[in-house]
Amino acid sequence: MRGKARNSKAAQYFFIGEWMDVRGASDQSLANKLGISRETVTRWRNFPSRLDPKKMVDIARALDIDVMDLYRDPAVKRIADIGRGIVDKEEQLHAYNLLHELFHYLITLPRDEQRRIVDVVATMSTIRKRP
Repeated sequence: MRGKARNSKAAQYFFIGEWMDVRGASDQSLANKLGISRETVTRWRNFPSRLDPKKMVDIARALDIDVMDLYRDPAVKRIADIGRGIVDKEEQLHAYNLLHELFHYLITLPRDEQRRIVDVVATMSTIRKRP
């Protein structure tokens, strides 16, 4: 499964290929930016479990994204943006704390489940009525 990485604790998903597509980066162009072979980038796209944190930072910089974005599908709204419509600071902090916990749970799920849950949360945050 593309984008799937395993560690001793839980499965994690990296969205390197998806971010490359969004940024219009080919395997060769990313390889050139990083000074590595195209084959290495292709391997990362298919088997990101071989990535160490330093490489993830380098990839994120080359794609002009935050390293944490590699953990989310670019088609899904940013978790941090979901609570922005909440005006009350205490409510906003509570929402961010809940979303933070949700994010750490989401990265252990298959992509289709991640998208479904994030879409539900995003929808809930946009239809919430103000008193």
